[in-house]
Amino acid sequence: MDASFSERVYEAMDEGTDIEGVYLSSDAVEDVFARKIAINESEFRSSAFIQCAFEGVSFHNVIFDSCDLQNTPFRACSFRECTFKRCRLTGVDMVENVFQHVSFSDCVMQYSNLSGSKLTKTKFSDTDLTNAYLNEMKLKETAFHGCVMKNAEIAHTPLMGVNLTSNDIASVSVTLDSLRGARVTSLQALALSLLLGIVIDETE
Repeated sequence: MDASFSERVYEAMDEGTDIEGVYLSSDAVEDVFARKIAINESEFRSSAFIQCAFEGVSFHNVIFDSCDLQNTPFRACSFRECTFKRCRLTGVDMVENVFQHVSFSDCVMQYSNLSGSKLTKTKFSDTDLTNAYLNEMKLKETAFHGCVMKNAEIAHTPLMGVNLTSNDIASVSVTLDSLRGARVTSLQALALSLLLGIVIDETE
């Protein structure tokens, strides 16, 4: 399976064609470098991507279920109608990607980097974003539910209208412009005010 997928990747790059209908289960994909191709209508289940890299790759209607993608670079890639479920995405590099109608559920995304990415109708649910880098992102109809965002870095990412009330945002590093219009609980608001250096005076 691994060799077959590798061959299809390099054939697609050589001939300028798309890859359709890949199904991998319980495989190890090693040393694959994919650049400026499209991968459509495919499923990767319980598979590990080892020393792989994707650059300028378009993913459409692709499912990653219980896959190990830790430290994999996805540079300038686009994801449309894709699903990441129960995946290990620790340290994944997704800088300046485009996400449209994408879901991340029950994933581990500690130390992941999504800075500079554009997210539209994308949902993160029950996902661990501890120490993630979420800077200068553009969000449209994007939701976070039941996520752990401890020590995440959120700088200059407008959170207008984003509901953070069900998420653990303890010790998050956030800029004031990012927080404008975000929905938080009263306890979260108190913690955020302290992180921003605001002193609450109740002496009067």
